[in-house]
Amino acid sequence: MFYPFLADYWNKRTSAKEKLPGSAMDTKEKLAQDIHNLRPLVDRIVVNFHWGVPYERIPSVKDQEKARFAIDCGADVIIV
Repeated sequence: MFYPFLADYWNKRTSAKEKLPGSAMDTKEKLAQDIHNLRPLVDRIVVNFHWGVPYERIPSVKDQEKARFAIDCGADVIIV
């Protein structure tokens, strides 16, 4: 069995700006495309998001919506 891990980063606070370095941000469209392209090649898709507020145990409603989006796109497991 093959279980790929996709790691997505959606944190605008540390993202690269026009003239400042920072983290690369994946878009929802890119995530959907990655899941769509992997689906026929693997048994399960695991998505690991780097998001949220440190030490908060429950993801925000907005982050929960992102996780639901990944599931709706075909991901099998979400790790937050």
